[in-house]
Amino acid sequence: MFGFPLSVADPLCLCVSERFSLQLLERDPQKRLGGGPRDAQEVKEHEYFAGIDWDALLRKEVPATYKPIIVSWMPAGPGPDPFVP
Repeated sequence: MFGFPLSVADPLCLCVSERFSLQLLERDPQKRLGGGPRDAQEVKEHEYFAGIDWDALLRKEVPATYKPIIVSWMPAGPGPDPFVP
């Protein structure tokens, strides 16, 4: 009645973020997104990042989407930092 479900790797069944994740998790480094000769340019051009102005981002002209409220500059850990003498 319903038929066999589509494979997880079937592009018709995946949204943009799922395709992006699967392409990054490809085992073969040569087939992996960003693993070819164009390197990070492939990742930047993926439809997941459509609308991102990479040059403006590099120039720090893009406002942050989240700005945390800083209550204290003290570390949030349980005690003093063990790596500081």
